[in-house]
Amino acid sequence: MLTAERRGILAALGTAFIFGLSFMFTKQAVQTASVYSLLSWRFFTACLLLLILRLTGVIRTNYRGKRLAPLLALSLIYPVTYFIAESKALEAVASMEAGLFIATLPIVTMILASLVLKERSTRLQKLAVLLSVAGVVVITVLGKEAGGESKLTGYVFLAAAVLAGSVFVILSKSLSAFTSIEKTLFMMALSTIVFVALAVREHMLAGTLAVWIALPVRNPAFLRSLIYLSVITSALAFFLQNYSIEKLGATRNASFAPLTTLISILAGALLMKEPVTPGLLIGAAMILTGVIGANRPAKKAGLNPRREGAGVPK
Repeated sequence: MLTAERRGILAALGTAFIFGLSFMFTKQAVQTASVYSLLSWRFFTACLLLLILRLTGVIRTNYRGKRLAPLLALSLIYPVTYFIAESKALEAVASMEAGLFIATLPIVTMILASLVLKERSTRLQKLAVLLSVAGVVVITVLGKEAGGESKLTGYVFLAAAVLAGSVFVILSKSLSAFTSIEKTLFMMALSTIVFVALAVREHMLAGTLAVWIALPVRNPAFLRSLIYLSVITSALAFFLQNYSIEKLGATRNASFAPLTTLISILAGALLMKEPVTPGLLIGAAMILTGVIGANRPAKKAGLNPRREGAGVPK
């Protein structure tokens, strides 16, 4: 029989694999539809699925007596702000580049934790931070030379996504009153309201409201991406992520971040046929080495560089 820890590890592995492929599906979707069209359909479908499961008694939630304000505020940061930034970035950059940038989430989280929560880090972790930042600089500089200003804009959006994810993690301890499925359902519902409103406004101004409504039916490629991103990523992976953090703690959960990045790189190179440049390989090696180094636990007595809650959403 699997222990709670092993179930948490399996959940973390599943989350890493699913999110690693999600960059590829998002990249494919934003090539045929606008960002808000994708996000509105993605979260609406995921929310609808969870509501059906709740109404049929498969899952249970209870928000009575719980303060929803912290969950509301954090949900606006992640997933709302995070996915707007990530999706807009993927309009300009390759899926493997996005995966590499998102891999720096534990790094940025550790920096914010030291500034906001006054958490201490080891010398190795500080060096790892510098190495990862240098890797991002290498990819950004060489990528800008190859792709121009549009690619630089994509990198800015990726940086915004990383910052949003890190802020969410720093403040996420206020969500301990909610179960994994309660957090997932609330995030899906709020995201649906926000993204549907943005999509309706966008298409009403363009006079293409009917096109947006019929998008999954008339666009098979969009439908394939939608099924993966909504049912598998937004519903299943969000639940697995919250479950893993609940069982392992956010800090241990963060150590699986390099696996997500590795899968995104392999998917981009093998399935999307994205070019793998020497600069990308150098930057990838620097970032992944830094992420692994930053996730090494402190060995000195009395030194806990990153308390629970300093992990990373994926």
